[in-house]
Amino acid sequence: MRANIRVAVQYIEAWISGNGCVPIYGLMEDAATAEISRTSIWQWIHHEKTLSNGTPVTKALFRQWLAEEMRVIQDELGEHRYSSGRFDEAARLMEQITTSDELIDFLTLPGYRLLA
Repeated sequence: MRANIRVAVQYIEAWISGNGCVPIYGLMEDAATAEISRTSIWQWIHHEKTLSNGTPVTKALFRQWLAEEMRVIQDELGEHRYSSGRFDEAARLMEQITTSDELIDFLTLPGYRLLA
């Protein structure tokens, strides 16, 4: 789940900055990867799945891990890249589309309002 968060947020940040295909962790990623990442988490939350250690996947857990993974992204990319990017906006969009009561059809739909 943590990797899904990092990949989706990094892709969303690239997409709202005008890049449709970007290298993330050595792989070229596009919207489909981010979609799989965020819809998986959405489904785990809404179907009350548990992690291998028995912890239930909840909106609160997702929000906690999102905050933690934003720090990981910042550490991995460096302060300059992080602060010059749109990661806060990407995280807010990720939170919105992952914790909504209804599954948003595609992450780009609410993302269009953020396009650079």
